[in-house]
Parts: sequence; structure tokens; C-alpha cells
Amino acid sequence: MTVHCYLDGKAVALKTPIDKARLMLDGYSNEDHRAKTAERVHDAMARKARAGQVTGGRCFGYDNVDVAAPTLDAFGRPIRSHVERRINNAQAAIVKKIFLLYAEGKGFRTIAKLLNDEGAPCPRPSAGRPIGWAHASVRQVLLRPIYKGEILWNRTKKRDQWGQQRQRPRTDESEWIRTPAEHLRIVSDDVWNAVQARVHAMRATYLRGTRGHLMGRPLNGRESKYLLTGLAECTLCKPKGDGSYGGSLTPRSRAHGRHRAFFYACMSYVGGGHRRCANDLHLPMEATNRAVWETLKRDLFQPEVLLYAVEKAVAKAQASDASDSGEAAALHEQLHTVEQELARLSIAIAMGGEMSTLLAAIQEREQRRAHLQQAVTAKETAQSLGRLDLRLLERELKAKIADWSKLVNSIDGNVVLARQLLRTLLSEKLHFTPDLAAGVCRFVGRSTVGRILQGLAAAKALVSPTGFEPVLLP
Repeated sequence: MTVHCYLDGKAVALKTPIDKARLMLDGYSNEDHRAKTAERVHDAMARKARAGQVTGGRCFGYDNVDVAAPTLDAFGRPIRSHVERRINNAQAAIVKKIFLLYAEGKGFRTIAKLLNDEGAPCPRPSAGRPIGWAHASVRQVLLRPIYKGEILWNRTKKRDQWGQQRQRPRTDESEWIRTPAEHLRIVSDDVWNAVQARVHAMRATYLRGTRGHLMGRPLNGRESKYLLTGLAECTLCKPKGDGSYGGSLTPRSRAHGRHRAFFYACMSYVGGGHRRCANDLHLPMEATNRAVWETLKRDLFQPEVLLYAVEKAVAKAQASDASDSGEAAALHEQLHTVEQELARLSIAIAMGGEMSTLLAAIQEREQRRAHLQQAVTAKETAQSLGRLDLRLLERELKAKIADWSKLVNSIDGNVVLARQLLRTLLSEKLHFTPDLAAGVCRFVGRSTVGRILQGLAAAKALVSPTGFEPVLLP
């Protein structure tokens, strides 16, 4: 196989030290070109930001309008000079309404529901997301300073020092570029300040109990007091074209006599109403938790199921030993071939061959032989340890399975331990599919016993039985 350069089509040859040095210099030149290109692009975008021009993307409430240069191209057509924002009156009215509703005391979700019920225009959703307002998009509107007539750019950095795309905030505010743009103002300073004061007050409330870290709503030191929070999702608002689903199941409650009744509901519906998801079912929390837990115990933690898992783990370990034996034999064969080549090269030197070429070939073969010898030693050591530990592995697997079975049968009522166990066993979130006509919801899940056995089975894949759909671990 030959590797060719992308631009000039030249073959990449590493036969001589000169070839290797040339490849390193080419890599340095390409990296230098990438860094200088990034600097030029950043400088050009900074000039556009300071001039109040669009640096990329769209913003709800405004239209992007092309501005033509005074000159024409060779065909007499106008050339685009830059792009500017102009207020879209219909969208600007929605922005004003969001600010006023929040200043009056409405929450993000309440505002999103009101807008969706009215069929109000909304921002263009990301690929695969439902169309409509959500609490997150309402929050983003309330935090954008452009609505008070100020363009803010360079608040984030999109790539790291290696050129890999990894967006992160710039903590040094001196790097931010702020440009007054009074012609883009939609809300007054009084409304803006009132909204920001309430946003900061709510944020300060959430920070209590989290030691100053933004970790969401504080729960008195506990991760969550509801079993399925973050572990289950609705399939009705599944985006088309990808494998992910829409809203997670979120806990809800309402008054029920002297007590409160707790339910699970689709977050997309809770945050945006029927326009984002038609799943308006509220699943009784206690019954739903019991159904998931009983299904898990029935399908995974039966003696015959666990014994089958142990047998599969031992069988895979044995198969791995057989594979290692084949790899060791192949390494021995390669080592024998290299040693034969070294012998022939030595004979060629004795017969007066080209000294520099033969010495380079010998040096290359000697390095290859050293690497092969190390690989053979490592493989044989691993084989011997595997054969010695196979029976011990089986005993330890059975002991750990027994411990986990006792834990599952004694964990009822302890939500913290139950959540830890579910997170260990589930390879992905539980998928809840509603039958709106019947008023019921069916769930399926993918789980594996293998994660219980990590560390003992050398991360070998295990298979769970039917019920919870089995998954092979890598």
C-alpha cells in the first residue's frame, strides 16, 4: 500500500533519513499555515464585529441582509460586501413579549408553553430537534445583549491549540468585543435590567447547596430523589434521521387531597406543550418505578440467567486464549523471517555488496527483530497468566453475581442505591412509548450483566437474556 499527499499527489516515501526529515518539515509547514490562517480569519471576523456586521449565523428577531459593494463582477452582477442585521418586526414582537412575561414573574417553561399554544414564530431548531419553543430557547433570548442594542463577539473559542473543534468560554472579558448597535435595540434598558436582575437572583438560589458550582437545582446533597430521572426518555418526540430521542421523563407533582401525587411526564411536552410533543400522559411515579424494577429482577437476576452469563464470560476468555495462541505463532513466524533476512544481508556484505545500502537494511531488520521479540515475550506471558487464572475467574464471577443478586433483592425503597444499580446495568436510556388512546405507556431497555463483572472478566463482553435487550460490551 502506498500513501500519497492530497495536494500534489506525491507518494510518501520513508526509505531514507532525508525522506523522513522532509515529511517532518512538511508537517511543520502545514501546521504553521493552519495557525496563520486561523489568525487571519480571527482578525477579519474581529473587524466585522467592530463594524457591527454579521460574523456568522442567524439571530431570532433579525434578518440577515446582504450589502452590495460599489463595484460589479465581470458579468455586471453586484458583489456582496458584507452582511448586516435588520430588525424583523414580527419576531421582534415575540422577543418583547418574552422579556415582559419573564419580568412579570413567568418562568421559562410557562413562557414556552404560551408561545407554542399561540403558534408564535420560533427560532430554527438544531438538526434533529423538535420545532417549537422550549425553556432553553427562551432562556437564550433573555441572555442575548443584542436585544438591548449591544453586539457581543468573541465570548467563546471554537478550537483548541491542536486545531480540534472544542468550544469553550473565554474567561478573560478583556478579549470580548462589545460594539454599540442602537439601531438593533428591541427592548429598553429598564426591561433588560429587570430581567437580568431576576435571572441572577434565580441563579443565586440554585447555587445554594452546590458550593458555587452550576449543577442545576440543589437537592440537599443528593443526585436525585426520583428513580428514573435522566434514565428514561419519550419516543414519541423522536427526531427523524438519528438514533437519539427527544424529551427525558421528568418528575411532576400535583395536589391530591392532603398529599401530593407524583408522576413522570415527557420533558418536551412539559416545556413546550403539544407543539413539541403530543405525549401528555402523566405516569404514576410509584407504579412506574415498580414496573421497571420488577422487570429488571425478572429478566436479569434469575439464577439460570446469571449462570449463563458466567458461562459466556469463561467461554470468551477461553476464545481469547486461543486467539492469543494464534497471534503468538504468527509473531514467531515473522521473527524467523526477519532473522533469515539478516543472515542473507550479512552474506551480501561478505560478497562485496553496496555497503551503505546493506547496512541501512540490516539496521532496519535489527529494529524490527527487537520489536518482534518484545511482542512475543509479552504475548507468551499473557497466555500463561490467562491459563492460570481461568478457574479462579469462574469462582470470582459466581461470587460477585451472588453479591449483586442479594443487593437487588434488598434494595427496594432505597432510591439512591437503585439509581446507581440502574446506571450500571443500562447501556442506554429506557425508551417509553405511549399509547395515547389507551392511556398506557410501554417501555423497553438495553442492559448487560457485563458491567457488574468489570475488573474480574478483563472487560470481556457478556450477554444478558431476553426481556431487557442484550448488549455486547467492547
